[in-house]
Amino acid sequence: YFSARAWFGYALLTLLAAAYVDPRARRNALLCAVLALAISAPLALYTLENPADSFRRLDMIRVSGPAEIATNTLAWLGALAVPGLGDSDWMNNIPKRPILDVFNGLLVLAGAAVIALRPRRVFHASWQVPWLAGLGMISIAPSLLSTAAPHSLRGFGLTVVLCVVIGAGAQAVIRHVLTRLTARPAQRLSNRTVALAGAAIPMLLMACTGVISARDWHQQWLHSPIRYYSMR
Repeated sequence: YFSARAWFGYALLTLLAAAYVDPRARRNALLCAVLALAISAPLALYTLENPADSFRRLDMIRVSGPAEIATNTLAWLGALAVPGLGDSDWMNNIPKRPILDVFNGLLVLAGAAVIALRPRRVFHASWQVPWLAGLGMISIAPSLLSTAAPHSLRGFGLTVVLCVVIGAGAQAVIRHVLTRLTARPAQRLSNRTVALAGAAIPMLLMACTGVISARDWHQQWLHSPIRYYSMR
């Protein structure tokens, strides 16, 4: 799929950067890079020998200028959390459903805040923050540069970035609860009780997201007339 090509290039750059920055990881990073190049060599050779076949689809769907890119960017911003502005293609998404709901949206906000303000609480190295931002840009670029935005399949790599941000938000919530409860020794709460209390909040939020997704899947996607018409 054409949108995955950018991921391959970004992964290769990541491995080379890791080999350069961390001497301890140099051997494993270079080994992974060599294996990735070897596995992708047949596809790369086919692309070089048949450029028309490889890039025909890109020529058909690419945007014509900055104005369309700006429109696609606004479409993606709306698709993140505004009801009715999600991907309308039933094959890749529950039609018009936003990517985030209220519950996982809270974790995204918490994760984005802690990554921006206190990145050391999430990442071990300072370069990982711009790396994650770059991964997000690489993931969404195929949809921004093509028609029919927001297109879930062309921007599917954004799922990885959102999972990292949600995880950072869950970690921030747990850390906040642990700090609050352990600051009151008079309550004599055990470490296990405190840990369970901290983990319960993000687990409850994600459970609510799961319930909403199951409801929308059964009520909107499963019984959509478009689905029956397309799969008949």
